Amino acid sequence: MIEIKIGKFPFVFWFMQKAQASELGTQIEVNAKAYQYKEFSNKKFLLLKYFIPFVFVYLICTRYDFSLSLERATEWFLGLALLIAYKKELFLAFVIVLIFFACAVFMTPAVAAFSVKYFLIALLIKSAYFDYKHTKAFSLYDRGKLVSHFNLTKDSK
Repeated sequence: MIEIKIGKFPFVFWFMQKAQASELGTQIEVNAKAYQYKEFSNKKFLLLKYFIPFVFVYLICTRYDFSLSLERATEWFLGLALLIAYKKELFLAFVIVLIFFACAVFMTPAVAAFSVKYFLIALLIKSAYFDYKHTKAFSLYDRGKLVSHFNLTKDSK
């Protein structure tokens, strides 16, 4: 049995659910039903998954997001600290306190909003890099008709 992430719809690579599958030669059995599978192009997978989020990032970022002011540097630092801390509860609480402290120092609540914005941008870049390095996509077919896609990490196959 291998653990895969399977999508509900074809060509939608977000909000995938974990499922158990067993490989049967050229077929794979998922939830007691056998499907044929073919490897999906990694470039197409990355394009379909990350094109819209990166277009959104392009639309919301301005040249002021990359200015060299102390306030922007602090916001980027806090956003990257959130990226490092978001799975560690105690460290995350410390970073949130730092964000509130930075809001008080700069006398603006926008520091918190921009820190979250930069955290989400950094998380998107980290996720895209992880998928590029470690994820392989496949298409599921039932009697020649495309049903869905599934992902698995490259080291599990």
